[in-house]
Amino acid sequence: MKKKSAIAVSILLPVIFFLLYFFLALNGCYYVTEGSALLSVYGTAERIDLVLEKNEIPADERELLLSVKKIRTFAIQDLGLLTNENYTTYVQLDRDYLATIVSACTPDSFNQYKWDYLCMGKLPYKGFFKREDALAEAERLKNQGFDVYVRPVDAFSTLGMLSDPIFSYMKDYSSYALSNLIIHEQTHATKYFTKDVDFSENIASFIADKGAIDYIKKEFGSESKEYESSLSRLADREAFVRQLQELFFQLQELYEHELDSTVIIEKKQVIIETWKIKFNAEYNRNFQSDLYRKVPEIPINNAFLMTFRNYTGNLDEIAAVYALGNNNLTEFIGFFKQLPDDAEHPLAELKKIITNHQE
Repeated sequence: MKKKSAIAVSILLPVIFFLLYFFLALNGCYYVTEGSALLSVYGTAERIDLVLEKNEIPADERELLLSVKKIRTFAIQDLGLLTNENYTTYVQLDRDYLATIVSACTPDSFNQYKWDYLCMGKLPYKGFFKREDALAEAERLKNQGFDVYVRPVDAFSTLGMLSDPIFSYMKDYSSYALSNLIIHEQTHATKYFTKDVDFSENIASFIADKGAIDYIKKEFGSESKEYESSLSRLADREAFVRQLQELFFQLQELYEHELDSTVIIEKKQVIIETWKIKFNAEYNRNFQSDLYRKVPEIPINNAFLMTFRNYTGNLDEIAAVYALGNNNLTEFIGFFKQLPDDAEHPLAELKKIITNHQE
């Protein structure tokens, strides 16, 4: 398994509000530090069209940028996602990730630790451009008794407030991974629900999964190796999500019992270790590739599980609503765009919109 999340991770780093609140010095240290780092990275971006005009650009970078232009056009023209300046610029970085994210959760329940952000409210993650700062935050939370999960991310959305760039390390991505990432982030830029962050992540994951497959089919054809490998990759991700759901529900049942916290944590570890043994034993039957083979080596805890729940916990419910709209992704995105930004229960409202349309 790659060190980045297997799903196209899109972490909203609210540090962009540094631009608006710098002089207010609210939580000044974090906003100034991370906001400055964000502007430093974004400030080196070059227009993709200008980069492509350079004769000395390496072949793999040229291929990346040409692919980005095709995917961006597909996301906007074919899928109907927002037209903006996202992914029209390119940044060279000397590392293979953008930022490091910290998540935390109570060790004997699925109560996530949440950070307060200006305008965005409470979110279950905190991002840092310096890994040592993320590790310091993780250590602080561990000392308070929380389960902690630290991971690198390769992109995040600024919700159209800045022009999100493509990064040089993405030249190693498959066409499926690249298209999934761009469509995921562009879904956030199109519509984001601050009152239901989990829905925002789940709907972006769903649209990205469907959209990336549609892009690969259009670009390479249904008989191509690219299309076949993309279907295999998606099938493996769905299998992994099912495996994690199984573990999540086992632990959820444990946490519902009124037991001493020490007993719960001991039983939790037994459940996790048993799950890992089964995961290994049944791996070849459940997966088509080696992408997730090393998962049992990861120190799985509540923070790890809840991070994936934030992105995939409601995919089945979204799929059911999608089916109501004739399984047409472009139409589905059109309904999605009709949702009010302040929707408190966007999935229920989306279902109502589609049902009314069908009637």
